[in-house]
This record gives sequence, C-alpha cells and structure tokens, in this order.
Amino acid sequence: MKTEDSVLRLGDVLRCDVGLSLPVVVIKATYDRLFELGVADVRTRLCYARYLLLHGPEWDREAGDILRQVEEPARLVGIWDPAFLGHHPVFYQSPQM
Repeated sequence: MKTEDSVLRLGDVLRCDVGLSLPVVVIKATYDRLFELGVADVRTRLCYARYLLLHGPEWDREAGDILRQVEEPARLVGIWDPAFLGHHPVFYQSPQM
C-alpha cells in the first residue's frame, strides 16, 4: 500500500472489503495512503472514523480525533447522519468536499 500511487487501485482494495472481511491493518494502510495522496474529503474521513469504531477500542482514540475534526463540516453538508454514508466512500467522493 505504501508505494501505490493510484487512488483507483487503492479503491479496489476497499471494494474487496465485502462484509468487513479484510484485516483492519490492510484497510488502515489503504486509507493512510489515500490520505497521503490527498483523498481527505470530509465524507471519506467520516466513514473511516466510523469504520475504526467498529473494530475495537484500540482504534477509538484515532476515530474520536477524526470525528471531532469532521463533525462541523459534515453537518454543514448534510452527511453527518449515517443514513447518508456508505461503506468506504472513496468510490463516490465528491470533489466539492
């Protein structure tokens, strides 16, 4: 993951996480690389934080930090409500966010 430069290929990794079946370390590495490549919109960060919350207390602090950063902008664009979010949003990220 650390050397992949294609957002689309990284998105393919996330697309394979059907039913949250991939190891958390793989998904974390994928998101970390996406963020390094500039994919850090509010929707992606919000869904990533909520993903971390599903995987045990060792990720709660990181998830909480992200949620605090994105809550206000997510509410402003109307995506704070989980009903508006899908799993691994890199596939439908909006360039406006």
